[in-house]
Amino acid sequence: MTKSSDRNAEASRPQTQTAIGHFSETSTVCLTASDTQRLKSLEDENRRLKKLLAESMLDVAALKDLLSKTDHAYSAARSSASSHGGTRLLTTPRLQVDRD
Repeated sequence: MTKSSDRNAEASRPQTQTAIGHFSETSTVCLTASDTQRLKSLEDENRRLKKLLAESMLDVAALKDLLSKTDHAYSAARSSASSHGGTRLLTTPRLQVDRD
């Protein structure tokens, strides 16, 4: 390949890929003590945020499941009340969620 075709190929790649490819081929990473401390801090924060997201997603899934069960019970009670010809006051059970 010629230098001009190399440049054209590099220009057609996404900018981040070009920068990463160029960086990894020509440079070495040297981190200072403050850089490594900052990196560790960011990794810890990232880990904490991922855990919070996972817990929130589990909470949402559990609440959706509970809500679907409550909706089925409410629908059954409603159809039972209407089939008996009477009107009854229907209430849904209160949801209580414990957050640890």
